[in-house]
Amino acid sequence: MRLPRRTPWANLGELDEVCRMIYSEDSSLESKRKAANRLAAWKFNTAIPHALEITLSLLTVILEDEEITANSEPSPSSSSKTTSTAFGSKSSLALRQAYALAIVRLVNSLVDPLQQGVYARPIAAIAAQIGLPAWFVELRHQATHEDLPSLLVLQEAAREALTWLLHNYFMPTLSPALSSSQSTIQLSPVEPILQRYKSLTKATSKDITLQKKRTAEFDKVFRDLERWIGEAKIASWGAMNLSVVDDDEDDWKEGWALDRLCEALLGRGGLVPVSKKKRSQPSSKVAQPPNAATWSDFLTKVTTTHPSLPSRLISNLVSIFSLPPESGSSSMSYKWSIAGWILWATNQWGSTVDECSVGDVVKSLLAIIPRTSTDEDRTILKILITTLAASDPVLKKKTKVLISACDQAFETVAAVAANGEEGDSDVEMNSTDLVLSEMEDRLKKVQSAVGPSTTDVGGEESTGSASREMEIDAASQAEPPAPEAPKQVARGWRLLTPAEWTPRPVGVF
Repeated sequence: MRLPRRTPWANLGELDEVCRMIYSEDSSLESKRKAANRLAAWKFNTAIPHALEITLSLLTVILEDEEITANSEPSPSSSSKTTSTAFGSKSSLALRQAYALAIVRLVNSLVDPLQQGVYARPIAAIAAQIGLPAWFVELRHQATHEDLPSLLVLQEAAREALTWLLHNYFMPTLSPALSSSQSTIQLSPVEPILQRYKSLTKATSKDITLQKKRTAEFDKVFRDLERWIGEAKIASWGAMNLSVVDDDEDDWKEGWALDRLCEALLGRGGLVPVSKKKRSQPSSKVAQPPNAATWSDFLTKVTTTHPSLPSRLISNLVSIFSLPPESGSSSMSYKWSIAGWILWATNQWGSTVDECSVGDVVKSLLAIIPRTSTDEDRTILKILITTLAASDPVLKKKTKVLISACDQAFETVAAVAANGEEGDSDVEMNSTDLVLSEMEDRLKKVQSAVGPSTTDVGGEESTGSASREMEIDAASQAEPPAPEAPKQVARGWRLLTPAEWTPRPVGVF
């Protein structure tokens, strides 16, 4: 669960009031001064968002500029030319420095937190991705490394910066529905990077002497990939739902980025070859994918910097079998290749990554069987499960029982569906009894495969299950008993009456 976040305002109405003081059409110099004082009070009381801190800096320098302009107007009793010249030369430099500092802090506070990858990305690229005007970045560079820009340029930059903050901070914060309807951050495709790696790998596999010569090109591919992952973390903001994000927001962003990478790997020309002749073929046992040598180094190297990739990749591979046939991945050769990659990933990371062990993968595959849409998919999954469990006798025995139970369940469902089409009520009742008996048989088989247990779900000893079954059978054959008074059942969720309810603090019974 996401922890509560402290805000400087008691409610959004206070933030809306500050926004109106700054941006309303009838906003005056006095209202802007009140807004600056309110922001300063918030900053003194608690930490405020970077956007509000930059807004305070811009308002402070704008108010100072207005005050200097008002005081520099010539008076009839003074030497206006000398005073104006002397006063203007000093104030102009101070204002230029104050404006420049506010713009530099604006760019840095927005860009620096978004340097998410292993390798640093250009500031201009990050600014373009979040919609920050490019000339703000140029202005920052000029103010930091070159001569200060002119006062007119800095004044225009400050006005446009306030407008940018209105559309990108105040309005989304005050109206979340409006921000969700806006266009999300664009993410550049990763497929060209994957194709470059694939081409380099094929070239070096044909000529070993090119391996040392292409080392720099391989390094550039992985640097570009890390920059893309950093870019994807920024783009994850548009897909983020704060109600379901865990406390560690960075892990969620990286997981979202790795899922997009896995989707590209499972697309056309990725882990599964385009040519059907180069894919895995149907067999009685799932084998390693034919192109494992092409992508094994890539996946291993990416895993060193992103340890959660193995679990993400296996999860995406398994989910392929639950997709509908019209999703574009219904080819049997494609499914057999996916099964081969699941086998490869389990053998590669099963002993080092907890979530990729053989038992966890088999559990995921068994859970996906009821969601498959074709008999061919179920056949591939059963063969894959049998192949994975072959090295563990205990797991092999359990999976055999569970697979048999799944087969019987599908046969029962098919029989019930066929009987339902005939419309015979007697047959329908017999089908219901058949389903119940099949469920009882499967329960006994699963219990015998898992091993004896001391207690059942209700807390009674398992040795009494046979006697209870005999009692149930005898009761079903006897005459229906007279209706009894309703028994007291376990209490669950219910609405308390006013007499039962006593107000208490949250979390106290």
